[in-house]
Parts: sequence; C-alpha cells; structure tokens
Amino acid sequence: MYACLGQAQTLFTYGARQATSVEFLQAFEKNPGLADRKKAMEEYLPLYINYVLKVQDAYDKKLDTLPTQRAETMHYKLQLAESYMGEKAGSEALADEAIERMNTDILLGHIFIGYRNNDTAGAVQKANEAYRLLKSGKDWGEVAAQFATDAIAQDHKGIVGWISPFVIPYSYENMVYALTKGGFTEPIRASQGVHIFSKRDTRPGSGMVEVAQILLASYPGMSTEERSQRGRLADSLYQLLNAGAGFEALVNLYSEDRSSKFRQGIVQPFSAGTYDASFEQVAFGLQKPGDIPKPFETSFGWHILKLISKKAPPRKDDAEARMLIQERIIKEGRAEIGKENYVRKMFSVLGYKQGPLTRKELQVFTDSLLRGGDVTQWVSKNTGLFSFSRQSYHLKDWMAFARVQQAAGNHKAGMPVDKIFDDFVLSKATDYLPAHLDEVDLEFAARFREFRDANLLFEVMEQNVWNKAMTDTVGLRKYFDAQKAKYTWGEHVLAIQVTAVDSLAAFEAFTILNDSPKSWATLNTQYDGRIFADSGR
Repeated sequence: MYACLGQAQTLFTYGARQATSVEFLQAFEKNPGLADRKKAMEEYLPLYINYVLKVQDAYDKKLDTLPTQRAETMHYKLQLAESYMGEKAGSEALADEAIERMNTDILLGHIFIGYRNNDTAGAVQKANEAYRLLKSGKDWGEVAAQFATDAIAQDHKGIVGWISPFVIPYSYENMVYALTKGGFTEPIRASQGVHIFSKRDTRPGSGMVEVAQILLASYPGMSTEERSQRGRLADSLYQLLNAGAGFEALVNLYSEDRSSKFRQGIVQPFSAGTYDASFEQVAFGLQKPGDIPKPFETSFGWHILKLISKKAPPRKDDAEARMLIQERIIKEGRAEIGKENYVRKMFSVLGYKQGPLTRKELQVFTDSLLRGGDVTQWVSKNTGLFSFSRQSYHLKDWMAFARVQQAAGNHKAGMPVDKIFDDFVLSKATDYLPAHLDEVDLEFAARFREFRDANLLFEVMEQNVWNKAMTDTVGLRKYFDAQKAKYTWGEHVLAIQVTAVDSLAAFEAFTILNDSPKSWATLNTQYDGRIFADSGR
C-alpha cells in the first residue's frame, strides 16, 4: 500500500514490516538521476521496492547467519567503525583549530622540576610551592630561577621563546593556548618531572619561513680562539657574498650542516618555536627572498642565512595548506587524541560500570603483583574490574597489562596506578567500541546496514540466479538455440595475412603455406619474429 512521501510516513508495507518515505528518500538521494525529480522518483520506486523485498527474503532465509556472511560483515563493520570514529574525532575541527592557532604566536614560559633520584614526592612538593608563589604574585623569572632544575630555564628566567602549534605536545599546547596573557597552568605531573607552563606574551602569527644557511659549527671543547677564527671566517664569507659569490658554491665548500648541505643549504620551512630563538629571530626578520643578513652566532655555531620564501599563516579556505596540516595532525597523533576523547564520551552509552574493587585496593594489589608477591591468596584473578554492556574485564586482564607496563618502563611498584588504569580502561573501550558501535549510534547503524543489506542481496542473487544459471544446462542450451541465429558469419573470406621483414622471409612463408595451409600458426613461433601470420578470426 502506497502513501504520500511525507516525513517518516509509511511508503509501503511488506508482511508485518513497513518502509518509510524517509528510508526511500535516503536511498534515492544517493543517485537522484534525472533532472526531472518527480519522474526520477517514480522510476526509482519500483526498483527500491524490489530491492527491499529481495533483502527481506535473504533475512527470512537466515542468510545473514551464514559463516561467510558473518565474517565479511564483521570485517567490514570494524573497518567502517574505524573510519567513522576518525570522522567523529574531528579531523576537520582539528585542522580549523590548528589554523586558528597559527594566527597567534605565544611567548612560552616553562618551569620544569625533575624527579631527582626518583624523588617524585619532593618534586611535586616543590612544584606546588612554586605554584603557590606564582599565585601570590611573585615574578615568573624569580620563581623559575629558584625552582627550575634545568640550567636553560634558570639562565633564561623560565622563558623558552616564541612558539606556534605543533611545537610542544598537543595536550600541553591546549593548556597554553587556553591561558590568558600572563597566566600559568597548575603543576602537571609527567614521566620525568613536573611542568608549569605560562603564556608570557602573544603576537600575530609569524607563519612559515624557508631559508638556506651556511653553518660553521661549534663543537664541545672548542677554545675561545677557535670560535673567534670561525667568526672571522664567517665575516670573510659574508664579504664574498656581497661581492657576488654564489651562496650555493660556498655552502658546498664550507657549510657543516649535514641535513641541508646537499640541498644547496636549504632548511625545511619552519614555524616559530622550531629552532633556537636567536636563529629564528634573524630568519623571521628577513623580508625579501635573496636577503642575506650579517653572520650571527648561536650555541650551534656561526650562521649565514639567505631568505628563500616567507608565508603568512594559512586561511581556513586554503585547500593545499589544509591538506598539509591534516597530514601533520595524523603524523603527530592529534587525530588519536581526538579519537580517545570520542571513545571517552561514549562510556555512558556503552554501559560502563566500575567493579567492586576500590582504587586503593587496586593500588595494593598492583604493588604486590609487581614486587613478585602471591596476590592470589587474598583476591581471585576473576574478580571483576569493570564492564561494558556485553563485555566484562577482570583482574587477570589487568595483571597482564600491568606487567607489560612494568617491562616497558612505564610503571613500577609504588607509583600511583590512576593513570595506567585509566589507560587500561581506555584501551579496552577502544577495542570494544567498533564491534558494538551500531548498537549505540544510530547514524553509524544506518551506514552499516546499507553494506549488510547490499551484501545479503548479493548472496541471495548468487544463490537464486547466478549459481542456478551456471548449472541449468537445459536452460542454457535452450537460450543458445534461441539466440544462435543472431551470431552467424555473413559473407566472408577465409584467408591468412602474412607480414614479413623482407622478401626472402615472405617467400619462405609462401612456400610453407602453399605446402600446408593449416600449419600457418607455426610461422609465428619458428622464425624469431621475422614472420607474423594472422587469420583475423
């Protein structure tokens, strides 16, 4: 029974089921066809009805339970889920975010307090004290000089230099770009120590710069006189360049930068925060391609630069720049972070439930396990840790994970288990979600059903039409007899066309064909390509 194509109205029924106008329109819009939309829909409707009935026939015959169908369907579901999760992770949004951030450089402040002699508690205590002093209004540079354990931060009063996106880890970048000017983060515990970041200042994004360089390198143990000699050599090379000497020629003769020497001295394009701050200050200060500033010294040696090109920060509608940024997002793992965030958001709909073991009990258990104690005396390996709607995880799963983390150097007895347990739960959720995504996400379920139904249609057609056609010899013979009159030769000539490289070869071919016309095919194999024969049939 047909009905109007209104929103979610029943279009037709088949048995106890119904097909809605919405489902029809979704299928139609994938290939709308003719410019006359009404006519195109009228022509498509019988095809759609036929498709729906064939697919339902496959379900009625339980073809979806065949082992091959189940295997193919699950394989495709996992592939589609990975793609869909990546889409939901927001690669486009991540590109927009990166481009927006490229329009602002940040003068980064950083105080790092390392775990000296594995003293994590002492480092955390110092970081908390530094944070308290900063909140009370004490000068950033003074606090950095007092608490930072790395000499560079102490020498530069906790100022790293100007940075742009993709310079520091993404999680830290998010914190820094979210700060107000002059603001600072709370202490951040990491594997090697505790960080405090600050947004000391901002400026318009400096974009990308590409330079060529001649580097006269400094080496450990080099004397003051040797450094001065290199400075004088750099001045001499600069004078030669001003007198018309070729930059590339001097690169080949003098540059000690192995990464750029064999590319005419050209350094890969870079943004703020990639190299030494004094190096970048000179590079970004150049204005016109070909400009060569005076030699300058950094901790790496003496540099002579030549500007190749400068690019302003990209716009969101710059397709080429956007593609390069998306490649970098994937390469540097930002897409994975977006995927992790998506998985975390799905915890509630996946039916996540914590088990009976408290975090304190898990801490005691893990410490005992990693110290080699007999943990089975007081708790069963089958004790539940957490579960999703269709899957439970137990202590035995956690034991294997914790031991791997210990072997990898990521965890040891006595360290808090909070982070690695969260990583464990996330890893299990990431494994679980693709196989069950169609149960919790309607949009994905619709995409997946399209493939599943199409695959079933192929199966039912193969069983009911194609396989039968191949084995129905009577039917095939009948069809052949009915059609053979259409495929007969008209008036024609039986002839052999021979091509030869010269008259002698042509005469040889004539002699052979005259004696034995049926052996013409041997001409193609016995004369090393000197003769070619073809019947044209």
